Amino acid sequence: MPFDPVEKTRAFLATITLNSRVALLHDDDPDGVCSGVLVTRLLQRAKHLDLTHRQTAPHDPFSSRLVNGLITRGITHVIVCDLSIDKSPTVVKQAEHHFHILSLDHHQLLHDVNSERTTLIKPHLFWNGKDPAKYCTSKLAYDIGNAIVDLSDSEWLAMTGSISDIATEPWTDWMRTVFTKYHAEMKVDLFQTLFGKVAITINDTIAYDEKLVGDAFDTVFKAKTPQDVLNSPLKTYHDAIQAEMDKWINEFNKHAEQLPDAKLKILEIDTPYGIRSALISQLSFTHDTKNTLILWQRNGDRVEFSSRNQTGDVPLNDVMREAVAGLLETDGGGHRKAAGGHCNAKDWPDVKQRIINALTARNLPHP
Repeated sequence: MPFDPVEKTRAFLATITLNSRVALLHDDDPDGVCSGVLVTRLLQRAKHLDLTHRQTAPHDPFSSRLVNGLITRGITHVIVCDLSIDKSPTVVKQAEHHFHILSLDHHQLLHDVNSERTTLIKPHLFWNGKDPAKYCTSKLAYDIGNAIVDLSDSEWLAMTGSISDIATEPWTDWMRTVFTKYHAEMKVDLFQTLFGKVAITINDTIAYDEKLVGDAFDTVFKAKTPQDVLNSPLKTYHDAIQAEMDKWINEFNKHAEQLPDAKLKILEIDTPYGIRSALISQLSFTHDTKNTLILWQRNGDRVEFSSRNQTGDVPLNDVMREAVAGLLETDGGGHRKAAGGHCNAKDWPDVKQRIINALTARNLPHP
């Protein structure tokens, strides 16, 4: 039978009772927050039940330690948004003994972990669009949820997540409908639109201090309109983050290491704010649209890195995953145009050279 994400979600919801204890795990970015809010509203409207627990787990989406923590809390059901639980199929199978799992995500499909107690929904499994990454988790959550209950008052969250993840390309007709619905002006730079500004506000709040992700989630959850987010206390973090972004844009233009053979520019950054992902996205859209760009920074005894290439010619998800292959305590992957990872600081020179070698090899002329 064809994979039906709506019916799969209905089946998961059918296992929930008023005595169930439901946990939400979501990524700590606008798409993760917006999709998390959408599934929470779905849970409330379909089952008249509130979350028991919510947390982010961007670097460790489904580890044994995380699962044990959920078991300790007496969780019976887990909903995961915008995180790749299929990176850890063994842990997923172990977790099934303790709770039902629903995972909505649009990252690369690594393992199909669907089973009687695990529901993994990715566009790769049912959508015939060109690039599954362009069906972001917020829109996925909205489309599925709105087919089960009325979520039409929350459609702006799907648009916010789509703009944040640069995932609007396949949805131009839908975009026009949503912009008209909310009397919002369409602009070439979608981040300067009503929904784009909401995405920036969420992102800047979390970038200012990752501990504020709960505040961002609660604010978005309580908001009835995009304006409610823009007029909330979250706006106070925007100015500080934008000043820091401007500083590092200038630094990148002056001091980035340039490797022409690899069509690569790379820079170490040192900032107290979590701006790396937003910063490199802005650089790749407005300052260099042709090369691969990498920003890396030290975080204790590990290095975290983000990459972008807006040409689409380089599968960065594969490059980053292969660069950390075989090394301990690492992660690498993402999307074709936007990927990243982390490794032990002692391994970074090796990982960096692997990335350079892979990119250089791709640029060599074929015989």
